[in-house]
Amino acid sequence: MSLYVSVSVFAQKTEEIDGHKAVDLGLSVKWATCNIGANKPAEAGDYFSWGEVKTKKVYDWKNYAYCSGGAKSITKYCVLPAYGSTDGRKELGSADDAASANWGSEWRTPTMEEFNELMKKCKVKWMPNYRNTGVPGYKVTAKNGNFIFLPAVGFYQLQRTEDVGKCGHYATSTLYEKSNDSAYSVILDAARMEGSFDYRYYGISVRPVTAK
Repeated sequence: MSLYVSVSVFAQKTEEIDGHKAVDLGLSVKWATCNIGANKPAEAGDYFSWGEVKTKKVYDWKNYAYCSGGAKSITKYCVLPAYGSTDGRKELGSADDAASANWGSEWRTPTMEEFNELMKKCKVKWMPNYRNTGVPGYKVTAKNGNFIFLPAVGFYQLQRTEDVGKCGHYATSTLYEKSNDSAYSVILDAARMEGSFDYRYYGISVRPVTAK
């Protein structure tokens, strides 16, 4: 059973769903106020390889769950034979969704379409020092005045984080169909916030969404 509680954070109304806060930006879904693994909007939280639901010490092809050691040996979520065993799947199932697995079935990783909606219908502004936390990132403000903050907390490759404080990488649930070793993501830095794609083995941030 899901618990819905109205609370106030940063002077805006949010809902608490299964212990995590969501805000209504007037879009097709509600957005979480924090990344998975974070307790506050400016915290990095955890990093996940695409389709994996747990963190790990090393992020590379050798220990990625859905390949046999390399980018051309994909074993799940593959539509091009050149990249491995095809199954026609283009969107993460709930069992492979870090948001659903860690926060409960009410939550999931946003699709690329939902991220595009967020960027198109809201005002995005780079904040070099969000609320004096020392953390840069994008404040995304809706027409109704509600907002979320996406911190620029880099990404994980091999055994270390890279580009923390310079850019952010945010997962979508959508496979990159032109190159199945990658999935769509949103990349942000001081100059841009836009749709892109990342290698599936990279450890990147997840900002969950929930149904309205």
